[in-house]
Amino acid sequence: MKTQFEKTGECLGTLTIEAEPTAIESAMKRAARHLSQHATIPGFRKGKAPYAVMVTQFGEQAVFDEAVEILGPELYRKALDEHAISPARAGTLEEVVSREPLVMRFSVPLAPEVEPGAYREVRVPFEEPPVEEEQVERVLESLRQSQALLAPVDRPAAPGDILLAKISANIVTADGKTEPIPVGGKGDDDGAVEVELNENLGGRFPGCGPKLEGIRAGESHEVDFSYPDTFPVERLRSKAAHMQFNCLAVKERRVPEWSEDIVRAVSDQTTVEELRVAVREALQAQARAEAEQGYAREVLDKMIAGGSVRFPQVLVQEEIERMLRTLESNLQREGATLEVYLKTRPGGREALEKEYDPQARERLVRGLFLGEVAEREGLQVSEEQIAERFRQTFAGMPGGSDDARSRQALKDPTLRRLLLEDLLNEKAVHRIVEIGQGRAPDPAPIPIPAEKGETSAVSPDDVEHLGGHHDPP
Repeated sequence: MKTQFEKTGECLGTLTIEAEPTAIESAMKRAARHLSQHATIPGFRKGKAPYAVMVTQFGEQAVFDEAVEILGPELYRKALDEHAISPARAGTLEEVVSREPLVMRFSVPLAPEVEPGAYREVRVPFEEPPVEEEQVERVLESLRQSQALLAPVDRPAAPGDILLAKISANIVTADGKTEPIPVGGKGDDDGAVEVELNENLGGRFPGCGPKLEGIRAGESHEVDFSYPDTFPVERLRSKAAHMQFNCLAVKERRVPEWSEDIVRAVSDQTTVEELRVAVREALQAQARAEAEQGYAREVLDKMIAGGSVRFPQVLVQEEIERMLRTLESNLQREGATLEVYLKTRPGGREALEKEYDPQARERLVRGLFLGEVAEREGLQVSEEQIAERFRQTFAGMPGGSDDARSRQALKDPTLRRLLLEDLLNEKAVHRIVEIGQGRAPDPAPIPIPAEKGETSAVSPDDVEHLGGHHDPP
């Protein structure tokens, strides 16, 4: 076998392979046997028809094509080893250059190339975010409101009341048809739901609240409205809608005054002052975490500007496919499908993929750069940390993280990879923040691959996926 490798583009190479004559002869016979196992040849049992009969039956070209399908991957793998190439993804047979001798040309997507430059020298000022007393009081009031009791009242509904109602709503599509709108919300077995009488009825029906003020239990109203073009649910934007609202009960909120019992009901504290201090500390921690996310993005942008990231186009397409799967999941939760959604968009899937392309490239650049930093900093994830993240993730699910089935699920390689990605991403973002503030520790040495149960280092696969399933800052 003769091979030649040439780098032909950004993270793209061409591998040319000339097979030995005996290799293609053997492959042709294997191909004929394979075809005979899946064909009915009169006078022969499956898999027993002679080579000459199969060539006559299917034609030499068909047998040759099958032989290439068999031999090509084998020679491709051997050629990769010969040239010590670690492709980013599977290669593609671009063409059969000649039959005699058999010469095949493969396109090889090469591993991403990340040069982080002097990333450890990047500095960005960081200001501690303030927490206003007004924010503390809003949280305290929300906690007090959470202890309100709902009491039925025999009067017209007023803003702030809770209405128990049966609601049906739909939108009018471009072709004049109607599609139901999922109502959602807390309800009962009869399909009734509770909604707060505010401007948008809990955010689901914009502008409908004022039109229902004064409704009483037992009354029904029909309301026409429209969704704004900025509505969070994309398929509802700018759509005309109609709602049938059957009010079953009107309830008012009766909010208690602060007492030690109320404080204990909403916290681990005893007095209102202790609760106020705890709320302020929690708000400060939350504000800092949110500020650090934006700060980490700013630091990462400066790091990327001082380095370079290259990757094959196949990774861009994979990222776009992940984005489309996320969109499909979101649509399914709203009772829609990706197929229907694409029909409503000019250009369909092709146009949407083109629209996603810049975002996919940005995600890849950020993820791959962040992964390179994680590897250079020697960031590690232990088995104990993976198990703890698993417990945190599944603690609130049926059976909990200690359930036997849940413990078995932890052995699933896909789940383990996702948990590992989360932890690596968090560690890398935290290190980015430390570097930007000039307080990062020296990089840890990258350890030799650990035995099971010991600390695990960042692997190339783990780094690659940091730019995929989980968004970098």
